[in-house]
Amino acid sequence: RQWFMSNRGLGGRETPRSLAFCAHAIMSTQDLLVVPNATLDPRFMNNALVTSDPHIRFYAGAPLICPEGYKLGTLCVIDRKPRPNGLNLMEKQNLRELAGMVMDAMVSRKEELERVSADQSRTIACAAHDLLTPLTSIELN
Repeated sequence: RQWFMSNRGLGGRETPRSLAFCAHAIMSTQDLLVVPNATLDPRFMNNALVTSDPHIRFYAGAPLICPEGYKLGTLCVIDRKPRPNGLNLMEKQNLRELAGMVMDAMVSRKEELERVSADQSRTIACAAHDLLTPLTSIELN
């Protein structure tokens, strides 16, 4: 499945991966996938997201690439109107930069969660040590 972590103007929060435009962006060797008119693109013209609600016509997606090089998803723009000219150079650069900013925020959040988890683990280890120390110092007669 494909989940929408954030969206505006798009009903629903997920679609089957078989319908996902983003899967094509993730599998592409290009840094952007731009589909000016999905009704004319053989990859998408029969896609249920094109032939029925939400009637996608335009798609542009930039992969979200983690520091290890894996593509985790995409930051994308979808429209119900085709854009015959796709995106101009500035719009393409903006989409790339926004995707980079999203990935930076995700990496920062992951590092923050790892620090909190490590701190909690140390606290638990100290508490376990304090609880077990009296047991190990008991002498048996």
